[in-house]
Amino acid sequence: MTGSVRLAFVPTTRLLTQRSLLARWSAATTPTEWVPCANYAELLKAVADRTVDVAWLPPVTFLRAAAIDAVEPVFSLRRAGAGRYSAAIVCASDAPYETLDDVTNARAAWVDPWSAAGYLMPRKLLREIGVHPDRDLWQRMFGSYSNVLEAIALDKADIGGVFCSVDAFKTVIRAGWTGADRVRVLGVSEPIAGDVIARVRRRNSAQLDEWADAVRGAAEAREHHALLRDVFGADSLEAPDMGGYAPLEAALRDELRS
Repeated sequence: MTGSVRLAFVPTTRLLTQRSLLARWSAATTPTEWVPCANYAELLKAVADRTVDVAWLPPVTFLRAAAIDAVEPVFSLRRAGAGRYSAAIVCASDAPYETLDDVTNARAAWVDPWSAAGYLMPRKLLREIGVHPDRDLWQRMFGSYSNVLEAIALDKADIGGVFCSVDAFKTVIRAGWTGADRVRVLGVSEPIAGDVIARVRRRNSAQLDEWADAVRGAAEAREHHALLRDVFGADSLEAPDMGGYAPLEAALRDELRS
């Protein structure tokens, strides 16, 4: 492969503190110039302006990039044995709410408008049962799932949106909270597909074909499984699950209409 591939992403805390992981992934796959973005709006701009070759995109950013025909998905990230996850609306374990029907006039803590599980899907879930978030709730952005849980613990909010994974019976099997957070689940959204690694359209096609083959090979190699988890938080890479984004696409359309 000639030259390095420019990969745009928003760094996780692990990648900010352990930068050597990025160099190790580059060595295991292809020469990679990692292009850190401060936030998801900046990530979308890098993709839309085509100043990078590939990008690691969370679901909302991916859908917005796909809507302007800026990217082609190559891989989906499979985490904790699942390619999809859900949003849970939680409250304090001793809160007076029995169901979501009870939360009118509650103080809602969300992550930010770019968050699927921390904003868009919880709001969609509420609208489906007749609770209009902008009319029936007090709302505030807290910037992260940990801040949402802290707001509930400190009685700065009554309910909040947090990610989780559920089984076929909608039983939570993986959650963004622990027993120490002392929260109770009031409702769970439809599952949605997770993060995508995508190639930017109208870049060097032959080079990106080689890149995709190298990434696939590294992801499938047993000796790189721990590195894949450390860099992307993923157990494996799989073919994109486009149908899994339908609920989130509906949530985005609802936001435009509301």
